[in-house]
Amino acid sequence: MFLVDAILINLSFILAYFVRFEILLFITPQSIPIFEHYFKVLIFITLLWLALFKLFGLYEQKKFTLLLDELAALFLSVTFSTLALLGLLFLYREFWFSRLVVVNVWWIALLLLGLARIIAFEGGRLFKRRGLGVKNVLILGQGEIGEALRQKMLADPGLGYRPIAIIPGAIGLDELKRIILDKKISEIIIAGSDLSAERTLDIITECERFGIEFKIVPGILELISSRLDIDELGGIPLFTVSEIRLKGLNAWLKRGLDIGLSLLGIIILSPLFLFFTVLINLNSPGP
Repeated sequence: MFLVDAILINLSFILAYFVRFEILLFITPQSIPIFEHYFKVLIFITLLWLALFKLFGLYEQKKFTLLLDELAALFLSVTFSTLALLGLLFLYREFWFSRLVVVNVWWIALLLLGLARIIAFEGGRLFKRRGLGVKNVLILGQGEIGEALRQKMLADPGLGYRPIAIIPGAIGLDELKRIILDKKISEIIIAGSDLSAERTLDIITECERFGIEFKIVPGILELISSRLDIDELGGIPLFTVSEIRLKGLNAWLKRGLDIGLSLLGIIILSPLFLFFTVLINLNSPGP
């Protein structure tokens, strides 16, 4: 995505230039800048944007398991990069750039970079459904959680997991090594709550030795430990599980992101809505 982003950032600025000076003619500029002057600074701008994208974690493969999370991070990255560019224009007057071009870059870049990620995500799922890039997974823990995991993997091949076997957590390490080598296991998921901490650490050590990824399904205590409020009643300690919700700045950021993405969707789709309105009126006269 790094190379794709670099190409699409440049394309976004080129399209934004033509939208501003070829389409938005009703907003008469004082003078139309030579396109070559814009093109010369694109290398610097591209490096700046890519650095900010990296800072926001867009190129950390394991950070985003959901497409919506990656698109939300992309929205914040592009918005912040656009504001950073506007700030540079304000501070460094010789670095001249049309503000309307920068505004157009914002929505064009969001559209192009977002589409690229959607295509990459769906393309990855398509390849995985056909058996390309699929991980052989070993599930440790013969309980309801382990079986539920296996069913999820079998029901949706696009996830990219092939459950090879579900084995008890009490299996010997030598037997575990043999299965890892024979079945070419690339990931182990520990889904048994009956494993002791010492046993879990031994398995993790073996995974690291063989270069195998490992994941652990959290138990109920791990899930709620980050949301515990401690109180007391007459000297008796009480634990209250707090509500899962965003507060303060995080809540405002989430709300702003919701509104921003909704407005962007309305703006992008408005020509399509108008087109359908005309078609409906032509085919079915009346209110």
